[in-house]
Formats: sequence, structure tokens, C-alpha cells
Amino acid sequence: MVNYLRQTLYLFFLGSLRSNLFQYRWNITHQNTIQGGYILIIEQAQTLISSQSYFL
Repeated sequence: MVNYLRQTLYLFFLGSLRSNLFQYRWNITHQNTIQGGYILIIEQAQTLISSQSYFL
């Protein structure tokens, strides 16, 4: 049950990240460098979760 909940959370988090990444990348040309830093954090988090997906 714990693994199922963990997998659901991971999939929801990954889905929300992937659906928003393109919008973040488009907005980076219209906003300041703080937003750019936020985008980098999002992409690093996605890479980290993707690399750990075999734990699910």
C-alpha cells in the first residue's frame, strides 16, 4: 500500500512537471532571472526523480 501511494505521488508530480516545463521554458524569455533559476530547480528535480524511478 505504501509503495502504491508513493508511485501515485511520483507519477502525479512527474506529470505536473512535464505539463508545465514547456510553459516555464517559454516564460523564461519574458521574466527575470529568478524565474530562470526556478526553472533550473524544476528541471533538476525532474531529472532526479526520473533517475530514481526504478525504486518504485
